[in-house]
Amino acid sequence: MQTTLGRHLINKRIPEDMRSDSRVFNKKTSKAFFKELAEKHPEEYQDILHEVMQVGRVAATYHGRDTSVSINDLKLPPRLKEYRERLKTRIDAIAQNPIYSSEQKNNKIVELMKKAMPEIQEKMMDEGKGNSFVQGASAGYKANPTQIAQILFGDMLVADHKGRPIPIPGTHGYGQGVTPAEYWAGSYGSRTGYSAVQFATAQTGFLGKQLTGMAHKEMVTGEDCGAVDVGILRSGDDPEILGTVLAKVTKGIPAGTVVNKKILAKLRDEKVLIRSHTTCQQGEGVCQKCSGKRDQGEYPEVGSYLGTAVGRVVSEPITQGIGLSSKHSGGVVGLNDDVSGFDEVNQFVQVPKHFRGAAVLADIDGTVGAIKDAPQGGKYIQVGGKEIYVPPGREVEVKPGDVLSQGDILTDGTPNPREIAEYKGLGEGRAYFTDKYYDILKKNGGGTHKRNVETLAKAFFNRIRVTKEDGLQGYNVNDVVDYNEFQKRYQPREDARTTAPKQAKNRYLEKPYLHYTIGTRVTPRVIDNLREQGIDSIISHEADPGFKPEVKRVMDSASADSDWKVRMSGFGIQRSFLDAAQKGSLSKKDNTSYVPALMDPSRL
Repeated sequence: MQTTLGRHLINKRIPEDMRSDSRVFNKKTSKAFFKELAEKHPEEYQDILHEVMQVGRVAATYHGRDTSVSINDLKLPPRLKEYRERLKTRIDAIAQNPIYSSEQKNNKIVELMKKAMPEIQEKMMDEGKGNSFVQGASAGYKANPTQIAQILFGDMLVADHKGRPIPIPGTHGYGQGVTPAEYWAGSYGSRTGYSAVQFATAQTGFLGKQLTGMAHKEMVTGEDCGAVDVGILRSGDDPEILGTVLAKVTKGIPAGTVVNKKILAKLRDEKVLIRSHTTCQQGEGVCQKCSGKRDQGEYPEVGSYLGTAVGRVVSEPITQGIGLSSKHSGGVVGLNDDVSGFDEVNQFVQVPKHFRGAAVLADIDGTVGAIKDAPQGGKYIQVGGKEIYVPPGREVEVKPGDVLSQGDILTDGTPNPREIAEYKGLGEGRAYFTDKYYDILKKNGGGTHKRNVETLAKAFFNRIRVTKEDGLQGYNVNDVVDYNEFQKRYQPREDARTTAPKQAKNRYLEKPYLHYTIGTRVTPRVIDNLREQGIDSIISHEADPGFKPEVKRVMDSASADSDWKVRMSGFGIQRSFLDAAQKGSLSKKDNTSYVPALMDPSRL
């Protein structure tokens, strides 16, 4: 079989069982290759890695001239030159049309450029296949389509200091040289990027303080909560489950076993149900078993402030990884309103009403019907007879015939965690938060252990608001209640039924199962997950539970606590204190928060 010289040189330096004459190395396949190499040949890994790096060094030294950037890489492909001239003609026609007002001209130019940007980037990647910049982006090693377009085609559309599009299209690439007007328009983003770096440390430090304040009540309060039929599903080959406790018998390994490296090797092809901080059944805090063994190979001690430690552990990489490497796109408007860096990390826990880069969710159950273009740009997706609007820049990820439940994701983007909890329950919100925030932190240079994120997830999604007019389980309508405390004292309603999961479709859970919390609606996906884990009997009720998830932004977490003393450690103290007085808020001496103890006069 024929191969390339590069593959031949690498094959000579790696073990025989990993050689291939057809392997293509890019960012994704390289990661997979080195991961497999480490797993199969751990003892030789370092030496093999050195040998492979030597191949790269020699190639760069003697053949680097063949792959380095040349003057031709700064030239725009001929077809894109023609496209750019046609685009300029359309822009000039809008600008010179006497029918439009100045505002209308600006809006039309912005809309024209927003629609043109994805086409420009696609053409750039197709037409520039011999270009060094394009090759690097295609392999995933350096640059991206937006940056390549800036170099060769132009900024296209830039934003001002408030993120609003400026109607001065950039149609000259940096390789060619920009006009004074294009330079001036782009300067907003440059200044914003510079100031973002200067303020990053203060911003990330403040976010770290908020995360610690939110999670500080997560104390270790017992050895074992006795959880049954609850836990989170993880892949058996995920090294992050080391130290966790199995929630059910798996491959003959008893429930309650702590996962070590030997057991991990046996779980490779399994979906594993493990004990988790997010599903712990303690009324307050977390038990040792659900926390799992930590860095020192031991359970955290009963009485230790696990949440405070986690808040600090998560805060450090946010400051170092995200704050000190804060970057900006130079003010270029994207194809959508996605965010990155500190803004992405912060937005996810502040859950603003306008959630930038949000995925569109189905707000009803139903089957996907027609997907058609919207006259104002974007798409309309028909779900269960209702049309749901998808704004420009979002990619539709469903197809006609798909059967959806309320809260299912319709497009790319990041779902607002508040909406996930409102549609699918606190348990699903916790599970989603854990996976997504872990990915966001890792992507932006602030990676941490997933179990640390679980602690934050439980603290973030731990409140409900009573909606039943005559109250519920001793709570009054509109009371905001700690969910775990509520769960501990909750008793299934008298007319609740015990049935197989399939017979409980569209009913509401009366007790927790897997990662699902009380009040979760039993959808087809919930049924499948329950049956897959061998849960063949559940308690459910036909009526909604009489409460809704209450998701507060991280900044308001402490100031919304049920204990008035804990509120004193939060923000907006005056408003929070008056609200506590109006509702007759009390303070408990045995609170898992350390704040009431600090305010105890007997300590003076």
